[in-house]
Amino acid sequence: MLEAVELENTATHERRVVETPAVFSMIGAMPCTDWLPPQIERDEKGFIKTGPAVAHAPAWKESKRPTGPLETSCPGIFAAGDVRSGSVKRCAAAVGEGGMAVAGVHEALGTFR
Repeated sequence: MLEAVELENTATHERRVVETPAVFSMIGAMPCTDWLPPQIERDEKGFIKTGPAVAHAPAWKESKRPTGPLETSCPGIFAAGDVRSGSVKRCAAAVGEGGMAVAGVHEALGTFR
């Protein structure tokens, strides 16, 4: 059982112990999506838009199939988990979305034949 954590200020190297019964990891709180091309639409915070939010994208207007729920503004490219706009930012949900994205990839590949 967790009783305390030791925190370190990486700028000053000052350390302190904080008593706490729990710790929540928020590693996906800031999206790292700057490396993506501009064709992959993002919201005002940098999270990747998917599904109905990107159905208006130029690439989807040329597509012969509807947007998948985890598909980005570029058909065949998927986003899942914390990086996706509108996700619940929970580990279990991200794992589930990963599985859904794989299924979406298989479905999308079937349409590119």
